[in-house]
Amino acid sequence: MAETLKIWPIGTDHKVVIRNVRNDAGEFINGGDITAIMKDANGNVVANASLIIFSYIVDSDGDYEAIIPYNADLLEDREYTLHFTAIKDGMRASPKMTRTAATITL
Repeated sequence: MAETLKIWPIGTDHKVVIRNVRNDAGEFINGGDITAIMKDANGNVVANASLIIFSYIVDSDGDYEAIIPYNADLLEDREYTLHFTAIKDGMRASPKMTRTAATITL
């Protein structure tokens, strides 16, 4: 079974999955448009992570995935937040995900 990383890996592509995205009414947002931008702890947009586009996982209840690229300008032991915008049929959700960046050594 795959383990969930609680970091943003530095120097490698990283798949991010968000599950059960819901609107303010509590309904799943299926097949919506989800984009994200990554920001550092000071609110600055991270280079090469300014437009991350998520794809809907077919037949799921509000699940989406995207790749944070290997060249996102992340620094070791710094905190970064992925700010999402999910829109469908005029309804919107804005979840966030915060992690610390780290180099993974195998």
